[in-house]
Amino acid sequence: MTLAAISRSVGYSSPFSFSTAFKQHYGVSPQKYRSRSWICRFRPMPGS
Repeated sequence: MTLAAISRSVGYSSPFSFSTAFKQHYGVSPQKYRSRSWICRFRPMPGS
């Protein structure tokens, strides 16, 4: 899903506005959050 589609679906008129609010709330940009969450989902569990 694109950033523009996500921002529209949650009520923002522009991806820039959404990205700014997202970064203020989470401390990272949507792009950085997406790349980190992908890494966390597929990283092997310790001891496996």
